[in-house]
This record gives sequence, structure tokens and C-alpha cells, in this order.
Amino acid sequence: MTFTLLLNQMIKFFLIMALGYFLFKKNFTNIEFNKRLSRILLNITLPALILNSVLTQTDRPAAFSVFSVFLTAFLLYLLLPLAGIFAARFFPADEKQKNLYAFMTAYSNIGFMGFPIIDALYGSTAVLYTAIFNIMFNLSCYTLGTVIMTRNSETGARINPRHLISPGFLLSFASILIYFINPSFPKALTDTISAVGGITTPLSMLLIGSTLATNSVKEIFSDRFLYFFTVFRQIFLPLVSLGLIHLLIKDELIRNVTCVMMLMPAANSCVMFANEHSADEKLASKSVFLTTLLSIITIPLGVLLLI
Repeated sequence: MTFTLLLNQMIKFFLIMALGYFLFKKNFTNIEFNKRLSRILLNITLPALILNSVLTQTDRPAAFSVFSVFLTAFLLYLLLPLAGIFAARFFPADEKQKNLYAFMTAYSNIGFMGFPIIDALYGSTAVLYTAIFNIMFNLSCYTLGTVIMTRNSETGARINPRHLISPGFLLSFASILIYFINPSFPKALTDTISAVGGITTPLSMLLIGSTLATNSVKEIFSDRFLYFFTVFRQIFLPLVSLGLIHLLIKDELIRNVTCVMMLMPAANSCVMFANEHSADEKLASKSVFLTTLLSIITIPLGVLLLI
């Protein structure tokens, strides 16, 4: 993809986010709308996008490539939590906040930003690879992520296997099975799945913009340490990672998908985990806002390095 096409894609994403922000400020949308739209995306359109990535394959990736992505994703979501814990040790914060910073360092927004951007940049094979990353993300987030958030607590880690079960997670697994079995489906069904999956990108960007509008901009920009954390997470960490990824991964598409995963902002689930584990929910919300805002610039610049 040329820089011009990439820039056009990111401008389009930004404009849809801006529309979402405007709609919230003018009361066309509200927090309840955001929650409902989030459920529609996570339970319907995103699973359809994942499934469509397999159903529309013309040149099926080799089994070795799929295994390589599994291995890459496994290592990524094993090492990122460790990197987050190590980095958070040096942050001027209390223990609970350090746990939250470690979690936010490790887990990125694959669902609402990763899938749409990967789909726009690299197509269906890359979406299939991202589905594998999504599997490992969920496994890591609800196991190692829970351990991170409950470190030094009296109750200790309580891992709930039910949290792993979601339509996106199940469809990611189903997509891998369909890839290996390669069954045929009626055209009407595949066209419907394609159409439903196709609305994921604009709806995701609209939701991100509307969600950003729920934050107090004045309060967010008054927290000076958040500037440092945002630069560390969105610039320093990806730059170091991109160098290592280029050295270790030879397949161009796998390398690019992995790099884009590293460029994503902090996951929306950071706020949910902060709430669930009685951490600083406001800090999580502000961090998601700032990392998402900066990612509008860092994602195209990072992808430009890959061209």
C-alpha cells in the first residue's frame, strides 16, 4: 500500500471518529447507545468480519504460515505482560496503579481498531492472522492479565474461564477450523456474512469517537504523567518492538500484522478490568483516550516504516 492510500484510509477513519465525537456532543448518541453499539460490534459484526476472512480466501495461506502466526501471537502475549510489569516498576504510582499501567502496556485495542485497520490495509488473509492474535489476546488477557491486576492483593488472582467465551473468540477458533476443513457454503449466506462484516469498520470508528467524547478533555490533559505513559506506549515501545520484529520475522505479511498490533492504542477492556478489580477506572479511561488520540498519528507513521 502506498503512503497516499494509507493516508487516505487514516483520514477516513479520523473523520468517522470525529463524526462519532460530534454526534455524542450533540446528544444524537449517549453512553447507553455506546454500550449497545459495542455489543452489536463484539457479538455480530466483528465475528462476521472474522468469519468472512476465511470464506473469501482465494489464495489460502500455507499451514506453516498459520502455525507461525500462532507461535508469534503466543510469544507476543507472553512477553508483553512481562514487559509491562517491568516498565511499571519505574512509574511514580501506587501498587494498584502500577498493575493497571502494566495491563495497559500489554493489551491493545485489537477488536475496535486492529481488525478494521488490518482489513483496510492488508485484506482477508491478514484478518485471518489477526483472528489468531485475537485468540491469544483473550487467553492472555483473562489469565495473565487477571494475575497482573490482582498482584499484591489480599484475594489473589481469580481466573474465570467463562470470560474467555465470547462470539469473537469462538468465531476466531471457528475460522481456523474452517480454514483447515475448507467447506463450501451457499453464496447467499457468504454474501450476507460479508455484508454484515463490512459495516464493522465504520461502526467501530463511530463508536471510538463517541466513546472519546464521554471524557472530560480538561481533566485528561491536566495529568502530566499520562503524557509520558502515552509517549512510552505509543512511540517508544512500538519502535523497539518494530526493530525486533523485523529481525525475527521473515514473512512480510505476518511481520506487518504483528507490527500493526503493536501500534494499536490501549484496549477498551482496560476500563472494564479496572472497574472489575477496583483499580483506578478514571486513569484507565484517560489512558485509553490519550493513546487512541495519539494513535491517529502514530499508526500511519508506523505503517509508513513498513512500506
